[in-house]
Amino acid sequence: MQNDSRPLTPTEAFFLDLCRNLIHSNQVHFQDERLDEINWGEMISLGARHKILPLLAYNLLNGRARSKVAHFRLNDLLQDCVFVSRYRYNKRMDEAKRVQNILHHADVKSITRKGTIYDSLFYQGLGLRSRNDLDFYIGPQDRDRALIALKQAGYVFGRYSQHKSSIIPLDPIESAKYRLYPDHLAPLVRISGDTIAPSFKLDIAFDLTWHGSWMQDDGKSFLFRGFESAIQDQRSQLTTSPPWFHFIDCAIHLFREGFFENSITLDASTGVTLHKFIDIALIWGALLPDEKKSISAWICGSSLSKAVAWVAHHCDEVMKTSILYELSLDTAVPPAFYSTWSTNNGSERSWNGVMIDRVFARNAQDLFCT
Repeated sequence: MQNDSRPLTPTEAFFLDLCRNLIHSNQVHFQDERLDEINWGEMISLGARHKILPLLAYNLLNGRARSKVAHFRLNDLLQDCVFVSRYRYNKRMDEAKRVQNILHHADVKSITRKGTIYDSLFYQGLGLRSRNDLDFYIGPQDRDRALIALKQAGYVFGRYSQHKSSIIPLDPIESAKYRLYPDHLAPLVRISGDTIAPSFKLDIAFDLTWHGSWMQDDGKSFLFRGFESAIQDQRSQLTTSPPWFHFIDCAIHLFREGFFENSITLDASTGVTLHKFIDIALIWGALLPDEKKSISAWICGSSLSKAVAWVAHHCDEVMKTSILYELSLDTAVPPAFYSTWSTNNGSERSWNGVMIDRVFARNAQDLFCT
C-alpha cells in the first residue's frame, strides 16, 4: 500500500467535517471563513454521490450557511430536496407498515433493517436518511409464503424504469443469480401511482451474510438472535431488532460493498459512500456501554470478527471514532489486511492510499492494483 494521498479540496474537507459532526448532534458547526472557499456545485454533487443530500440540505438551510446558500440562490433547490425526501419517507414508511402487516397475516415473521428503520432509530426521525428499498429479513423457511402474499398484494419481480414509468422484468442472468445464491429474493416492485414516489422496491433477505461465505454459520446464529430480540419501534410502529443487531448487520453489508470485486466498480466508483460510515458511527453511538461489551465479547469469538474489524478500522479513520479499540478488535487481523480487497477469483490484493482516498476518488481505478 502506498500512502501518497492527494490533499482534499476545501469543499471535500468541509464536506467530510460536516459528516463527522453529524454523528454527534445532527447539526454542523463551522467557521464563517470556510464558507468562502466552498464550491457549491461540488458540495451538492458530493451530497448526491454519498447519498446524504437531504441531510446536507437540511443542515445548510438551518445553520450558519444560510446566508451563503441564499447568496447563491440555492434555497429553493435545497428546500425542495428536504420536502421530497420527507414526502418519500412518509410514503415508504406507510408502505413498510403495509408490507409488514401483509407478512404478519401470512404467518411470516419479519424485521425491518437498513434504511427502512435507520431514520427512525438513529437519525431522529427527520425523514432525511436517503434510501431506495424497503428492507426486511424473514426466515428462509417462510420464503414461499412471503412470496405468495406479496404477489397477491401487487408486487412482481423486476425493476422500475423512471424513463418508461413501468416495471422492467429481470434479465435471465440476474434471475439465475438469485436462484443460485438463495440469500435474497429477487427484487420485488410495485407501482404506487404517486408522482413523487412512483414505485416501491422490496429487498427481502434470509441471511445476514451471503451464500458460501465463511461467516455464514455465525451469521445465521446472529440473525436468529435478531428475530428472538425483535422489538416494536415506537416512532415508526415497525417491528425491528435492537441497535446492537443493526450494528453487525450494517457492518457486514458495508464490508461486502467495500471488500469484494463484484461490489467495487473499478471504472466508475469506489464501492463505498460516506453515508454507510455515518450509519456505522451513529449506530455504535446509540449502544449502551453494556451492549458494547456484550457485542464485543460475541464478535471476538466469531467468524464475523475479521469483517467487523475491517469496517471498524475504516470507520475510525473516516469518522474519527474509536470503534475498533472499543470492540477489542485492534489486534484481530494483521494491519496489512485493512488495505486489501478481494478479486473474483478469491485472491486478496492491496489498494493505494487509505479509505478517504477511496471515498473521494476521482478515478477509483487508479487506486486498485488489478
